[in-house]
Amino acid sequence: MAKKKRKEVKPEEEEYEFVPPEFDEKAFLEKDILGTKTLMITAGLAVVFGLIGFLLSTVVIALGFVALLVGLFLLRYIYPLFKIPVEGLERKSMIGNYLLFFLLFLGIWVLTLNPPFSDMANPEVDDVQVWYSENEGAYVLADLSQSVFSIPDGGVSLNITATVTDNGNLEKVTIKLYEIGDEATATAVDMEYVGDDIYEYRVDLNLTEGGSKSTYFFVIEAEDSGGNTVVSDTYRLS
Repeated sequence: MAKKKRKEVKPEEEEYEFVPPEFDEKAFLEKDILGTKTLMITAGLAVVFGLIGFLLSTVVIALGFVALLVGLFLLRYIYPLFKIPVEGLERKSMIGNYLLFFLLFLGIWVLTLNPPFSDMANPEVDDVQVWYSENEGAYVLADLSQSVFSIPDGGVSLNITATVTDNGNLEKVTIKLYEIGDEATATAVDMEYVGDDIYEYRVDLNLTEGGSKSTYFFVIEAEDSGGNTVVSDTYRLS
């Protein structure tokens, strides 16, 4: 007679019950408030140091970078003055605050260095050209070679033009035209604006007056409303 097989009795499986960690709402809120407070103080300090950098840049532009570095260095020492424990801030939080300070400082600094707040850049004088006309004929562009313009002998009408630009408002553009040896007594004359940032000066000259060909020089100077000036190269007419 065959024996009956015993049924294997499986051990009962233990049920796993997830127990969430205890949530400390007070600590969470304190940490969140601390992070927000730190962020606001960092932004305020960046604005203050950005304005300090602008004021120092009016003396020497490089001092603006010094203000940035000083601000970044002092940041962790200023936090305790506002009752913010530096040791309570996470590393990534500190890095984020340094980055915010850097970017906001640059934004304030660059913004204040440009119009309408200020004008720290010098004007630029480019594309200087000399046109001449003989016997009331058509104007011809003189050849430029190493800042020397070759002008025909005798009486000619000159039209000197230059492109003058600035990031603000130009106050004046002048030209000083003089014979060799008369630079100290030469008088600057206003150039006329003709549009598209182009200024011109017209004059009649007799290069062979007195029997020998004269040599003239001219320089162009521009000044903006911020008091920034630029002087062009010295050009020779002969």
